[in-house]
Amino acid sequence: MSDIAHDDEILELAISRENDANRFYLTMADRVADESLKRLLEGLAAEELQHREMLELELMKSGQVVKPQIELPQEEQISVEAPPDLDINYKDILLMGVKKEDISFKLYVNLAGRVKDPESKKILLELAEFEMKHKIMFEREYEKVLKQS
Repeated sequence: MSDIAHDDEILELAISRENDANRFYLTMADRVADESLKRLLEGLAAEELQHREMLELELMKSGQVVKPQIELPQEEQISVEAPPDLDINYKDILLMGVKKEDISFKLYVNLAGRVKDPESKKILLELAEFEMKHKIMFEREYEKVLKQS
């Protein structure tokens, strides 16, 4: 990520991150049996697309064309670390969600510190805030599950 210098490259990286997060949540939704959890994950996937659209709009406002998505570096990709045919349990999903949202939060804060355009900085910090709210939601739910165990 250190070779990214221009605001448009920063926004393109963030757009890729949102696409990756969308795929993560849709993949998780496909792997759970519980319908309410499936709906929650699909809702989060839809939010990630809204975030992507915010970033794409910001990119277009700067006169840039939205390009095909760049591939994230391996260490920044969100992976689902279980066999695809396994029905992952609720606690595992919560922990993966905490991890994913924490990585996204840190990325957006980092990118906001590197972008020059004030409006782009504002949007990246807003996205960081969304990611932190999601992380807290996952952590609270995980704590409730642990208390019930």
